[in-house]
Amino acid sequence: MQRFRNHRYPTAFPAQVKTAFGIRPAKVIDVNEQGAQLENTADLAPGDKVVLKAGADQVNAVVRWAENDRVGIMFRPMLTIRQVDSLRYAKRPSMQTRFSSVGLAEMR
Repeated sequence: MQRFRNHRYPTAFPAQVKTAFGIRPAKVIDVNEQGAQLENTADLAPGDKVVLKAGADQVNAVVRWAENDRVGIMFRPMLTIRQVDSLRYAKRPSMQTRFSSVGLAEMR
């Protein structure tokens, strides 16, 4: 049985991860409403609870997997579309571009 995962949007967003060991810098390398992949996060293990601080947002998450200096986290609660767009550096379409794809970073 194949497991389905929603599309993750690639990014390179600087962030901070608050753990039981303190606060450390990290980089979000892909994201969707349910979770993200971070790099520069050695010493984290599956099951660790973390707080991701990216921009003005702080989001609770749980580490689902860890490999070398990368981890996959699952957000609790899930992110809003606006928070995902912020982490993607995407701009929401205005009224003029509502029916166009120019508002999404990967369509430029």
